Amino acid sequence: MNRRELLMGTVGAGLAKALATDAPTKAADKLPNTNRRNNPVPIGYLVKKMSSEIKESPFGLQFFTAGEDTFELLMDRMGESGVKWARVGAPWPWIEKAKGRFEWSWLDKIVDGLTSRGVNIFMLVAGSNRLYHDFPAGHYYPPIRVPRAFDGFCEFSSKLVERYGNRVKHYEIWNEPNLSNFWRPKVNAKEYGLLVQRVGEVIHQTNKNVKVIAGALAGANRDFALEFLAQPGVPEQVDILSYHPYGADPETTSKRKVIPMRNAVRKLYPNLSLWQGECGCPSSGDSIHSRGSAPWGYNVQSKWILRRLLTDRLDGAEVCIYFLNVEFHDHLRSGHPELRMGYNTKGLTQHTTWEAKPAHYTLQNLTATIDSSCKVVKEKAAIEIIDPGYFYGIGPHETRFPCTPWQVAMRKNGMPVLAYWLPWRPQEIIKPATIHIAWPNVSWKEPVYLDLLTGEAFEATVRGSELEVPLADYPIIVTERSSLKLAKMPQQPGYDEIVGKLRWTSPL
Repeated sequence: MNRRELLMGTVGAGLAKALATDAPTKAADKLPNTNRRNNPVPIGYLVKKMSSEIKESPFGLQFFTAGEDTFELLMDRMGESGVKWARVGAPWPWIEKAKGRFEWSWLDKIVDGLTSRGVNIFMLVAGSNRLYHDFPAGHYYPPIRVPRAFDGFCEFSSKLVERYGNRVKHYEIWNEPNLSNFWRPKVNAKEYGLLVQRVGEVIHQTNKNVKVIAGALAGANRDFALEFLAQPGVPEQVDILSYHPYGADPETTSKRKVIPMRNAVRKLYPNLSLWQGECGCPSSGDSIHSRGSAPWGYNVQSKWILRRLLTDRLDGAEVCIYFLNVEFHDHLRSGHPELRMGYNTKGLTQHTTWEAKPAHYTLQNLTATIDSSCKVVKEKAAIEIIDPGYFYGIGPHETRFPCTPWQVAMRKNGMPVLAYWLPWRPQEIIKPATIHIAWPNVSWKEPVYLDLLTGEAFEATVRGSELEVPLADYPIIVTERSSLKLAKMPQQPGYDEIVGKLRWTSPL
């Protein structure tokens, strides 16, 4: 036993002795497994999948680059992650630097590199260009108020689709127009509707086989969505509505914002697809930009990603994007009370060290386990709390959210796959609860549970028609052993080894 196991709350007896020593341990013991009950031995370790090995999947990453010298490293890491989607920005002023002259070389490399690694792209079309209109520095100003700028943006959009339309089939119009940072000087849903109507028409005229994504809504703003979609000609040009559900715990955001927006939009526009286009959680409290609230940490980030992406599937999102693949170094925008330089620590690869964080390996475990062949079903398992662990107050006496387990029931080629977790705000250190699971009409043959943080698989204890398994504040998967490809040795570094290579803080 080591201090990591002790801190994760996985050890019961011998605490004083454990505090006084750091005895050598096996590699598997160094993994931060918050699920161990009486230290069970893994029966195997999940084999990762490259993106090119996965036929279809809803999961993706926002692709950002810290310069062309990191292109290959970061594109390799995207391919290793197992995601099938990348949101890629195509900023107008970065490409049209002189009127009528478009510099595509850097974007060509990204499109070629990601598609060759089996990753689909949807491209964000946005940006304010001083070649066409003047505006104060520091924020996005929409082009629609200046006719020559509006014409220029439409021409740029057409050129973009003309160049990539055979390889990139989805184009998103603008970013978070319901925030004043991106729609200066004042948010206006009717203006955004005008932009979507005209640019969407240009995109479809340029290539009738591509899809237009609109919204890119900060949060899941129902009123803004309904107002811009109600503008003349807009619904005819929009194929997909996208939204960005940030928040400290994904399930609360889902209940309060995503589901009300989804229901309202589907009532009026039943054929409109919904995509979760951006979401993120920092790995440290010194992150710049959207930070949320404590606690922060590498385990918290890993748990948040799993909960967000699986909740997206429950909410009906066809594509689910995490922001972002790599940290970037920047400053908070002018006018913000915290004017300082720093790193946006939502990235799964750390800036400067270029090392992968624990959440990168967690995402690999998710993509290797769940893809588009996993269909969400309306079936529901019965879950009984046997031991609350460190989750004080949960149990049969408490049925209010968030003290009851959250679950996503799926079938993969007829095989049962259940993801379940407790929707408390994720913590770095826990002791798991113990539960009994009964899934009606499922006869288990060789049930296992999979720890998505570590990729470790364990035998599930069978008690009659029920399974006895751990419950944590992040998704654990219960399925048949035959549905998983397992190796005999760990397929990822231990937690201490991963974190030991990372920079501990952001310099000012």
